[in-house]
Amino acid sequence: MKKTLLVVIFFIAFITIVNAQLPSGSNFNLTDSLLAVNKVEEILMEGLPLGGLREEHFDILTRSFNTGDIIVQLSDGLPEAPNLVGEMYDYERLGQLIEINGSKSAQGMIDSLIASVDSWLQGKHNPDDITLVVIKKK
Repeated sequence: MKKTLLVVIFFIAFITIVNAQLPSGSNFNLTDSLLAVNKVEEILMEGLPLGGLREEHFDILTRSFNTGDIIVQLSDGLPEAPNLVGEMYDYERLGQLIEINGSKSAQGMIDSLIASVDSWLQGKHNPDDITLVVIKKK
C-alpha cells in the first residue's frame, strides 16, 4: 500500500519535488520535448513524512518541465485495482497508458485512466479509493 503527500514546486522551466510521504508514492512525468518525445518516467520517492524525525533527510528531485509535459500523481488505488480474478491493474500498464494518452489535456488523461481501470474492474467494486492529480504545461 502506498500513501503519498508530495510538495511540488513549479517554476517557469522546471519542477522540484520534495519527498513527504509514507512509505512511498508514484509520480509519472511524461516528457514531450525535442530530446525525449513521449518518454514516461516513474518517480518513486520513499521515506518518512515531513517532520517525522528531527534529523531525517529528505530527497529533493528537480526535473525540467516544458510545454507539453505532463505530471500524473496518483494514489495506489488505480494501479493496485484488482480485476475479477484478483490481478492488479499494474504500474507498467499504467505507464503505457500515460504514454499513449500523452497528447491529451489533463482532463483527457484523467478520463482515459478512469475509463481504463473501470474496464479492468468489469463492474467489480474497487476496494481502495483512487486519487489523481494531472498537470499539463501549456
